[in-house]
Amino acid sequence: MVFRTLKPITFRSRPLISFGISFCRRSKEALNRNRNTSMAVRSVSTLGELQALVHQPKLTVVDFFATWCGPCKAVAPLIENLASRKPHVNFAKVDVDRTLDVIRDYPVRALPTFYFFKQGNVVTTFEGADINSVIQLVQEHEVVPPPVIPSDKELEAMKPRDLLSLMRRHSISTIGLMETAELIEELRKYRK
Repeated sequence: MVFRTLKPITFRSRPLISFGISFCRRSKEALNRNRNTSMAVRSVSTLGELQALVHQPKLTVVDFFATWCGPCKAVAPLIENLASRKPHVNFAKVDVDRTLDVIRDYPVRALPTFYFFKQGNVVTTFEGADINSVIQLVQEHEVVPPPVIPSDKELEAMKPRDLLSLMRRHSISTIGLMETAELIEELRKYRK
């Protein structure tokens, strides 16, 4: 039997023991970055907490999972990535083994199961770990806020077709508006 001598290494002036695994600053930063991305997906532990979250006007996607479920573990980082790219969508996760009161109101037959809510109502559900299907359902049901109406100076610099496009995105009627000045005046009324 061959024994290897453990060499002490220093990291931020604290001695660490090397066990043949290189522990470098880059891996520690990656670990911290992974911890921070999970904040985009909110962990829900009570029915009241879930009800408060799903009654918001924007789309809420709830991932029902279990810690022992392999597909749930595989899809979790992909859901966190999706959540970080969709700030106007709420993402939550519910551990089915720890939240029995939630499971009574929202039955789960397979894991993972995704519930999609808008203003407290279930829009659709999806069972399985197919991230492409989840992305498609998010894109289908998400509520994207319209772009901000620019300042007067920026409006005056815009072309009439861009003004009309902006008005369509804000659902502003263009009936009877012929001149650029009229379009700008109508957009000013809707600026917040």
